[in-house]
Amino acid sequence: MDGKARRPKKEHTTICPKVTEQEREEASRWVRVALALGQLRFLEGDKTYPKHIWYRDDNGQFWFGFAINQIAGTYKGWPISEAEKRAAFD
Repeated sequence: MDGKARRPKKEHTTICPKVTEQEREEASRWVRVALALGQLRFLEGDKTYPKHIWYRDDNGQFWFGFAINQIAGTYKGWPISEAEKRAAFD
């Protein structure tokens, strides 16, 4: 690997724009809400937490969450289009 973050089937991932402590807390809240609302794709082989989740923020932006630790529930995420959300979850 060259040290660059990757998205499945994409060449480069978007750098997460959530950098302040307040923004990271907001992103953590999004994960909790997505899980509570069932905005996820739970696959055979997933552990305690589903590997893929999605969230739509107050501005209408969709976010894709990818579990980097399915036992602890740690996710990384990036903005996606509505078409990408539909392709992955609908």
